[in-house]
Amino acid sequence: MGRPSNIVVVNADYRKLADNFYQYQKRLGYSSEGNKSRFNYLNEFLHWLEVQGDLNITSITAPSIQQYYNYISERPSKKDGGILSQKTTHGHMRIVRDLFEMLLQESKITINPTATLKFFYPQSSE
Repeated sequence: MGRPSNIVVVNADYRKLADNFYQYQKRLGYSSEGNKSRFNYLNEFLHWLEVQGDLNITSITAPSIQQYYNYISERPSKKDGGILSQKTTHGHMRIVRDLFEMLLQESKITINPTATLKFFYPQSSE
């Protein structure tokens, strides 16, 4: 699946956010194996934000998330060197959407920046 295993999130607030999201996913009843994948996907997003200089999750905007989508759509797979599958790309974006939904539910943000973005699930099997 090409999950990055060497992603390191430096920002302490982002590390705490990733841990909170992991616990949130567990409370929702997601499987342990699935939680690991989602945790890795989230860490990649948070690391990407750090590299962009975006260190406050509450200030992330829809254009920033669209830029991440463009990045993840073109990122080479660590598994085979090709680009990530549409299904994997969609999985990454679903985690980003779920993260901001959690933040909205927890009243940490007032507007979900992913609400206006559409990331279509691939129709063809891969």
